[in-house]
Amino acid sequence: MSDSLKNFLVDLASDPERMKRFTEDPASAADQAGLSAEEKAIVMARDASRLRAALGRPDHDSLTQNLAKKRRPAKPVRKPKAKKKSKRATKKTRG
Repeated sequence: MSDSLKNFLVDLASDPERMKRFTEDPASAADQAGLSAEEKAIVMARDASRLRAALGRPDHDSLTQNLAKKRRPAKPVRKPKAKKKSKRATKKTRG
């Protein structure tokens, strides 16, 4: 794939106006970016796996691997132990 697909995606991510135009008319935005027919088809399909493959990225890059890792269950929250009363405070005074 050419750099045009990469540049197109970077432009979409960094320019809100281009993203707006893309969401309103994706085919026109892809045409204006000079994407090939294959690149347009990939963009229009909005298939992340195909996009990664076209960009030469593995299906699970480091970001998606980190997000896809099984999350460990949270450790149970333990209540702090109540402080023991000192012997002086519990001793009855003799009178």
